[in-house]
Amino acid sequence: MRHAPFPVLRQESDPSTLSDLFSGAKNLQRHAPGHAIVVEGDPVTHLFQVVAGTVRSCSFTEQGRRQIFRFARAGDIFGLIDIDHWHYTAEAVDAVILRSISKQAFDNALDGSRALRRDLRMRVGDLTAERERHLTFLAFESAEQRLGWFLRNFSAGRADDGFLTLPMTRQEIGDYLGLSLETVSRAFGSLKRAGVIEMRGAEKYRLVAQQSKIAA
Repeated sequence: MRHAPFPVLRQESDPSTLSDLFSGAKNLQRHAPGHAIVVEGDPVTHLFQVVAGTVRSCSFTEQGRRQIFRFARAGDIFGLIDIDHWHYTAEAVDAVILRSISKQAFDNALDGSRALRRDLRMRVGDLTAERERHLTFLAFESAEQRLGWFLRNFSAGRADDGFLTLPMTRQEIGDYLGLSLETVSRAFGSLKRAGVIEMRGAEKYRLVAQQSKIAA
């Protein structure tokens, strides 16, 4: 007896990008700040796209020290490079809404679409390049340069007035940049005094310097 193929997703036309594929997912998940979405070592059963909010990807040392290596925001997908088990823990930074697709449906969609496989290669390449830049800044740059690089990347989602409220705490920024909380606070002060950023309160900022001044 011949079995019908595993159902992928119902769409009016075949998806040509991973964003198209996830747009057909009807089930939404909501997670409160601090909630663990997936845990390192757990089996990979679904992949996720962020609809709203911010998700941190992190690992923990045996001593309990946290290292954050990615903040995923609206439109970002996580789970693309995890084959059988999650190699990190993903947690909600703020209130998060996610779309999810089962790994089996995702794999079947890739098998039937050259365009999706091409988009996957591009996204994995972008993730690899992002990770390499992150490691380079951790290895060679000063605290001010690390923070400036981080703020510049996040300023792409700034509000109309140019100011952006960071969803993560300064401790989380430190865990991403390999800096202590005290060093992050001093770096904010240094960038403000240098005229690189303007601040409104403790966490709302905007960049007022050219990119070359920050990343030099």
